[in-house]
Amino acid sequence: MKLKYHVLSTAAVGAAMLLPIAANAGAEIYGKIHLSADYMDTGAKEGHALSSNSSRIGFKGKEELTDSLKAVWKIEIESGIEEGSTLFKSRDRLFGLETKSGTVQFGYYDTPSKSLGKKFAQFSDTISDRRGVLGYDSKEGVKFDIRADDAVMYSSPSIAGLKVKLMRSAGSTASDVASGADTTPVTSLSALYDKKKYYVGIAYEDQEAIRVSGIRFVAGAAVAKAKVNVIFEQLSSDSNKGSDRSVYGLSGSYGIDTYTLKGQALLADDYSGKSDSGAMVISGGLYKKIAKSFEVYGIVSRLENDDKGKYKLTGSGHGDSYKPSEEGANMHSVSAGMIYKF
Repeated sequence: MKLKYHVLSTAAVGAAMLLPIAANAGAEIYGKIHLSADYMDTGAKEGHALSSNSSRIGFKGKEELTDSLKAVWKIEIESGIEEGSTLFKSRDRLFGLETKSGTVQFGYYDTPSKSLGKKFAQFSDTISDRRGVLGYDSKEGVKFDIRADDAVMYSSPSIAGLKVKLMRSAGSTASDVASGADTTPVTSLSALYDKKKYYVGIAYEDQEAIRVSGIRFVAGAAVAKAKVNVIFEQLSSDSNKGSDRSVYGLSGSYGIDTYTLKGQALLADDYSGKSDSGAMVISGGLYKKIAKSFEVYGIVSRLENDDKGKYKLTGSGHGDSYKPSEEGANMHSVSAGMIYKF
């Protein structure tokens, strides 16, 4: 009963705050409630948890200004469902202008590199989310799948299947600059050639404050009811910790009536100058579509760290981030969840 009250009160407060905006702007209202019951063994301890997985409500819209110019905007809020979670957490916030030559937007949103990585992902916002290994530096705690602050991005229109994105995040506000505070600029860009039956893309990102850059390559194809994806990522560091490392990944899905089988595997190489510091994570799941807006799933996942590896299961999106107890610890999990979209 307490959980139900928390969900309903959260939705009611959020809607009350933003519905006047939506009504005036002719916005589309959308959202997702995603709850899972998880079992986790971290190597030193085991237990169960109820997790909210980026449950959210959002408002977005377009307004035609002239025959060739539109204003676009989006406001998205995340709210935890389980006891003790954050009532409101900011997600995408953007405002921009769209023309036939492309869209320019400003605000706080995913980098092009992160967006490209989603093409590969099979278990986003679950206990088996890719971001415990992909885009994660276990030595420095670097996360490469981020939303960038105070960003401006240009997105080209699709030209024969090719779309380009260029982003620059200042990582500061006007008051930061005036006070001489440190900035955390990010540069990210991607190119994606997508022909529906197959795609190939590449992205580059430079996070200047932490002196780490990364390149990401993805490709995939669909044949009948089967889909397969591959990904390669290389992080390079200019810091003294020497966190250069590569990640290789394979994922896929196969639809059978209202069921979808999913699989995902990621292999992290050793860090430069540190042997036996890699890891492998393998996940499998079965999703069942109950209705157009509702589905349930079951997922199992196994993470094996090398003797000096310290990667984790799920890095973002899931309600909890499960870290290994020590270097070389292996982890496994089982999760049952349900997702309602509106």
